[in-house]
Amino acid sequence: MSQYGPEFDAWAKRILKEVVPKVEGSDIFVSITPSSPDKVDVKFAVELGLAIMMDKPIIATMQPGTKVPAKLAAVVDRFVEMDYDDLPNSSQRLGEVAKELADELDNE
Repeated sequence: MSQYGPEFDAWAKRILKEVVPKVEGSDIFVSITPSSPDKVDVKFAVELGLAIMMDKPIIATMQPGTKVPAKLAAVVDRFVEMDYDDLPNSSQRLGEVAKELADELDNE
């Protein structure tokens, strides 16, 4: 057991067993960006950190009007605004951006 206790150890084990292989196996990492930097989302932070460490292309989705921190903007390849009142069009746009990024990667 670590110094952080059994709950943390179980969480860390789950991250290593489930999340790391998913990020490793992805060609492009897509994540939902929290609407405010004041609202810490540990799951987002861990997954984004893994994607950065594995040098994955990153697409971050966000609600319209979300302020993007400069350091987040430095590591994200594409941002896509997701209008949750118009998911069909937002989803289509996300698919288009993912295809564009994949095509760019194929041409490198």
